[in-house]
Amino acid sequence: MFIEKHFKEYKSVKDFADKLNISANYLNALCTKTIGRTAGELIRCRVILEAKRLLLHSSISVCEMAYHLGYDDCSYFIRVFKKEVGSTPEQFRLINR
Repeated sequence: MFIEKHFKEYKSVKDFADKLNISANYLNALCTKTIGRTAGELIRCRVILEAKRLLLHSSISVCEMAYHLGYDDCSYFIRVFKKEVGSTPEQFRLINR
């Protein structure tokens, strides 16, 4: 899957759609029709899955992880993670270790 290979490079639906030479609206429609989730949801889910894996199986800092996952702003990554998971990355790491 294209998301699997490029989730660290691209974060927006538009970025993925541009690489596939289709519109963002069309990509969302395709994803929703075939998988039942928007392209944005799929991208965020893959990033969060990798973040959880790193939190549980490495000791790198949250900011190092954010940069590793393609985020230039550590605090933005923390907000995205908290919105999706319900806890900050550090809280997730402490609760699940």
